[in-house]
Amino acid sequence: MTLLNRKNLVVVLVALVLTFLSAGSTQAQNDVPDVGLISVDFPGGTITEYIDALAKAAGSVNVLISTEAADLSMPPVKLTKVSVSAAIDLVKGTRTDKNDQLVSFNVNHLKRYEVNEQETFKINAYRSPTEVKTQTHSRVWSIAHLIQDGVFNSKVVLDAVEMAIAVTKSTSKVDIRFHEATGLLIASGSTSQLSAIENVLDELGQSQQMKSYKSQLKLESDLEHLKNELNITSDKANASAVKQAQLEDENKALRLELETQMGRFVATTRMLNEREGMLRDATSKLRDVQALLDRKLRQAADDDKSGSKDN
Repeated sequence: MTLLNRKNLVVVLVALVLTFLSAGSTQAQNDVPDVGLISVDFPGGTITEYIDALAKAAGSVNVLISTEAADLSMPPVKLTKVSVSAAIDLVKGTRTDKNDQLVSFNVNHLKRYEVNEQETFKINAYRSPTEVKTQTHSRVWSIAHLIQDGVFNSKVVLDAVEMAIAVTKSTSKVDIRFHEATGLLIASGSTSQLSAIENVLDELGQSQQMKSYKSQLKLESDLEHLKNELNITSDKANASAVKQAQLEDENKALRLELETQMGRFVATTRMLNEREGMLRDATSKLRDVQALLDRKLRQAADDDKSGSKDN
């Protein structure tokens, strides 16, 4: 084999090896599993709920959430095949809370002390005292249904509205007007202020409905009680009527029994009278017989005496 042929053979072998390695690398890349990647469809909620969703998708995550950040809101997030680190980093940024204050979120990747140690994250939130300049909105509500039945008066409703606005601690100017003739409440202010008014009116409406519902329940209960009383009275009247009928039947039976006994008594008395008469007749006849016997005996005695003298 010549030197040229040997060189050509080496080149061919190298080419075959490179082709094999290239094919193997491509196949290996295609077969690499998505190790450590997660997919999450988070509908929105708090920071804590978002981290819980990530932990459920990943199996477990090491995240320390500060008290300030735990209950703050996280918008809806939909992720497909991303790392846990990237998913947690989405918390970063600046948003506004319900009080129209700026809140800055920071995610710290803590130092690893072991090679195979799972990464640990820390989420902090910092509030800015500066209120976001929000657009002023206007809303109109009817509170006629709250005051028409006398459950509340307009002053009570307006005091509750003003208290709710004060609790928001929003520095935006709010303007509230009440049109007494129509029962309309008109307000302009920030979204949080209008939302607070909305919540108060909803609660008052539910409270009124609850009072009306309780009144209805009490009325129904009273009616049911009255119905029961009427039923009891009716039952008692029926029982009395039945008892009276029974007593009348018993009275009739007693009268019949008395009449029977009286008839028997009269018959017995008549029979006794008859027997008494018979007894008197028998006694009289017995006396007559006795008198006759006595005369016979005296006469016999007299005859015996006379016979004796003759002899």
